[in-house]
Amino acid sequence: MVFSIALLLTGTTDLTWGKEIAITQFYPPHMYLFIFLIGLPAQYLFGVTTMTMSAVLTTYLFGLAYYSATGIYFFFDSYIPISVFFGMHLLFTDPSTAPRTELGRMIFGALYGLGNVVIYQLLQSAGAPEFYDKLLPVPILNVMIQLIDRVAQSKVLRWFDPSAIGRSLLGRPRNLAYIAVWTIVFMTMNSAQGVGDDHSGQFVPF
Repeated sequence: MVFSIALLLTGTTDLTWGKEIAITQFYPPHMYLFIFLIGLPAQYLFGVTTMTMSAVLTTYLFGLAYYSATGIYFFFDSYIPISVFFGMHLLFTDPSTAPRTELGRMIFGALYGLGNVVIYQLLQSAGAPEFYDKLLPVPILNVMIQLIDRVAQSKVLRWFDPSAIGRSLLGRPRNLAYIAVWTIVFMTMNSAQGVGDDHSGQFVPF
């Protein structure tokens, strides 16, 4: 985050090739599927599926609402840019700097998704490179994890706590159950062209 801000303030982003790296991640075919698959081991071992799934769903639902209201995509040519999708799987999901509660991790993921949206808009309005959107929210959220856990354990949100479902399912079997749900969600999004190579925003007529 410190280096990102320094590069933004000094206007030296071009030194990093960061924009080119972010854009060309989409060039190989089936990159959304590839990123989805390489994220599964960490999700199984460390139980971070709820973070990734809530981040992706939050951003996707925002994108759907934005498209419905404006007829264009918030991220120009996609609901979720490939570099942001990558960040949602392997950038902000360090379990040591994430909430401990299941609901807290879902809130954490949703806030990361919204953080991408807010920072993308701020950077775009300032005429700065937008690809920093996936980097800047991470440390801000990291220092909020105890607060997020307290909110997740409050009486108001207790009814929404997913840990109350299937209490006997613990550890990696529970992680596997979340992966199964996430797989269904991802396949549904892919079929609806929410992610993948066939998104209409990628084609010249749009």
